[in-house]
Amino acid sequence: MHEEAGTTRDAIDVVIEKGKQKMILVDTAGIKKKSATKTRLEKFSVIKSLKAIDKSDIVCLLIDAAQGLTHQDLQLAHTVWEAHKGLIVLINKWDLMKASMKQYMEDITPQFGEIREVPIRCISAATGAHCDAVWKQVFDLWKAMQKRLTTAVLNAWLEKIVVSHPLPMYKQRDVKLYYATQVGVSPPRFLLFTNYPQGIPADYRRYLMRQLKKAMGVEGIPVVLSFRVKK
Repeated sequence: MHEEAGTTRDAIDVVIEKGKQKMILVDTAGIKKKSATKTRLEKFSVIKSLKAIDKSDIVCLLIDAAQGLTHQDLQLAHTVWEAHKGLIVLINKWDLMKASMKQYMEDITPQFGEIREVPIRCISAATGAHCDAVWKQVFDLWKAMQKRLTTAVLNAWLEKIVVSHPLPMYKQRDVKLYYATQVGVSPPRFLLFTNYPQGIPADYRRYLMRQLKKAMGVEGIPVVLSFRVKK
């Protein structure tokens, strides 16, 4: 392992066992800034790293504490989130920092914008400080990604939502949400039936996702909502 990002060329698979849990840890090549990625080998390594994200359930994004959150870090975080993967942000080299962890977290968290709910942990790979807590976070996130709601509970929730927070009209017509069903996990995926899918605004969809996470008792994970016309 080298301190400089981009020195690892290939994605390396390592089988890890923690208690009764087994996982495959993929150590990917560090992704340099685009301007610093010059050789064909470096570009190929970046492509392999991005492919590793697609195959993963949970991604740990390693950030240099001294450098702080860069524009590329944010792009990668959003790429992971939009790929519907679990995401943990690890602020590495914390042993070299003299700043207050509380203040550092308060400063960095808002920079993530719409995905500020993702778990963030300060660690030191060199000393091992706080690294053990990462495993618990991974397992907790995995459990959250597998969460299911029964159809009865889901539709009782939906009924309360449409009463307390009605949808706006679409082209002078009422938009209705009839019922919902969960169609998958990792991450939780839901299909909602409506009369006008195109009439459900983006802010209302975000509202539904926030409320659904509360109902499920989970946070820090993506939730996928799809809408279909009831026939």
